[in-house]
Amino acid sequence: PASAKALARSTLDAMIEDYSSNRAEALFGHLETDMSGYLEYRERIRDTLLAQRQINLDIIVDTVIEQGDNINVLAHWDKGWIDTATTHHLSKGRCELLFRRQGQRLRLRGLHGDSPF
Repeated sequence: PASAKALARSTLDAMIEDYSSNRAEALFGHLETDMSGYLEYRERIRDTLLAQRQINLDIIVDTVIEQGDNINVLAHWDKGWIDTATTHHLSKGRCELLFRRQGQRLRLRGLHGDSPF
């Protein structure tokens, strides 16, 4: 089986690709539906994707903590995008992404800090 760090990195890469390609439904497939605030988080992501274009997101993994099927990723991120008025924006943040292993894939079960999505 893949290491927790490799699995976290490949999951984040897939989430970044779905997000920056404006594939909301594919991105939502990486979320656990019973995560706290699931519906609000989905709506916030959907609203963001409607307002932003040419998204360039980079998530840098600082630490991966594995506890059984739970894999927590401490990370920082940088994001650039253009809004509907063609103004360029930059933002950055720090977060803890809480994943649960389900077979050979991870699903996001929670998030603390600044959401990159």
